[in-house]
Amino acid sequence: MVMTEKPSLRSRKTAQTREAIVTSAQALFKRQGFDATTLDQIAEGANFHKQTVLRYFNTKEEIALRGQNAALKVFEEELSDPDRKLSVIEIWREHVSYYMGNVTRSPELFRRHKFVFSTQRLYALSLMILVKYEALIGRALSREAGVDPEDDVYSTSLAAMLVFGYRKANELAVTRDSREDLQRLCLELIDFAVEKFPAR
Repeated sequence: MVMTEKPSLRSRKTAQTREAIVTSAQALFKRQGFDATTLDQIAEGANFHKQTVLRYFNTKEEIALRGQNAALKVFEEELSDPDRKLSVIEIWREHVSYYMGNVTRSPELFRRHKFVFSTQRLYALSLMILVKYEALIGRALSREAGVDPEDDVYSTSLAAMLVFGYRKANELAVTRDSREDLQRLCLELIDFAVEKFPAR
């Protein structure tokens, strides 16, 4: 039997504090909107001092985009795993399938998804996260093909197409206010991009 190490008391308290802050922020965002919500209010709702909130999150934007930033970190770790067996495209496909599958199945996650798209500041920051995905995918595709990333227009173009397809599928789902086909559409657009830019 494999024994898993139990998280320390400190790490459990850290996780609980972060979760309490996020829960307070989400409730306030839902009730009064993002722009009207302050860090002081978030701290009060979580029964913490504002300085406690600032130890975990620099801004309310960081709190609101916690899920997207965490997903990006997971993707970066998966790509950089020296023992990975999957190709870059396969990792991207699994990543999109997992996260968009969760959003597709959960009305609450889809509500948060729409909230980001409907808030100008958060939407702009979410696009910056997508730019980071694009850069990660482009460089990884170049390395996989044994090509210098600085001169590899092919991989850059494929990465742009993959991320743009993901973005448009999400925008369409939010516009239609329907999460039902989100995962399927994202995966179909990945397949379309790969068909247009086959592996080298």
